Amino acid sequence: MTVFTSSKGTQEKWLKDDYFYKRDFFGGEAEAEFLVSEFLKSCGIEDYVPYEKVGSDLCRSQNFIPEGGSFVTMFRLLQQRGYTESDIEQIAKKQPQEQYNFLKKELAEIGFSEAELDSIFARLFEIDRLTLNVDRHWNNFGIIFSKDEPPYLLTLFDFGYSLGVTFPRTMPTHVAIRKSKAMTVSKSFDKQCELAGTFSFDIQDSFIEFLKNRKTREAHIFLSRINKYYN
Repeated sequence: MTVFTSSKGTQEKWLKDDYFYKRDFFGGEAEAEFLVSEFLKSCGIEDYVPYEKVGSDLCRSQNFIPEGGSFVTMFRLLQQRGYTESDIEQIAKKQPQEQYNFLKKELAEIGFSEAELDSIFARLFEIDRLTLNVDRHWNNFGIIFSKDEPPYLLTLFDFGYSLGVTFPRTMPTHVAIRKSKAMTVSKSFDKQCELAGTFSFDIQDSFIEFLKNRKTREAHIFLSRINKYYN
C-alpha cells in the first residue's frame, strides 16, 4: 500500500487493490467527489473518473492509469519540456488569456488540436464553475500516456475540494460561494469559461431531485450553482 498526500498536503490518500482511496480532512470531500461523479454520469459523460463513497469520510476510485502507462501532470509535463519551476511560476502570473494560450500551445505540440483543446477546457472550466472547484491547479490535470493509444488529456477527476468543502461548516453558504476562487488560469470561474467557449451539461430532472433529497451542505451548494447557471 502506497501512502501519499494531496496537493494541499492535508488529505490522506493511498492505493490498495488497484483502487485509490481518499480520506476527508476538512469533512465533505468524499461527499463532493460522489456528487460530482453522479452528476457526470447522469449527464451521459463517459470520460471521467467515477468515485464511490465507502464510509462517511472515505471515497475511492479505480486506478485510471493503464497497465504499462503513466499519468503526467501538466506541471510535470512542462518540466519535461524544459521549463523550470521558476519559469512556470512566471507564466502563472500572466493574464488569463496568455496562460490559456500557453497551455494550448504546449499541448498542441504533443498532438492535440486547438479545437479539441478548446472543447476539453470548455467542459473542464464549466464543471469547475458549477462545483466551485478551488484546487484545479496545473498538478491537478494532465496526460495519460499508454503504449497502444495516443496521449489522452485527463481532466474530470479530483473534485474533493469543491462545493465549499474547504471552508468552515459554520460559514454561511453564500459566503463560502463568494470566497471560492478558480485556480487554473484565473481566479474567476466565469472568466475561465469565457476563454474556452461555451459548454452546457445536459442536466437531468432526476439529478435535481437526487440533490434535493441528499440533505447535505455540498448538495445544497451544488443545487444553487445549477439554479444560477441553468435556470
